[in-house]
Amino acid sequence: MVVEAIAQCKQPDMGGLQKLVEPVGVEISAADKLTQGRRSAAFNYCKAVAEALPALSWVVYSGPSCGESRLTTNAMYTVASFMWTLT
Repeated sequence: MVVEAIAQCKQPDMGGLQKLVEPVGVEISAADKLTQGRRSAAFNYCKAVAEALPALSWVVYSGPSCGESRLTTNAMYTVASFMWTLT
């Protein structure tokens, strides 16, 4: 049933895709802005989230070599580094 629903979906045009993902981009930018300027007590948490969020971009990439492994590796490294600072 899920496969049938996916098979019926069509890829949106570039304008429609940009409109669809624009709110996510705004939130990623807002998270990045939290890591700039004066550091708060929650800086490490904000930095880990801000560096991991761009990994969501794999959802909209449709090219032949999308680099998900690089994004995933970067996000895992960021979270691991953050966890290391807590110990």
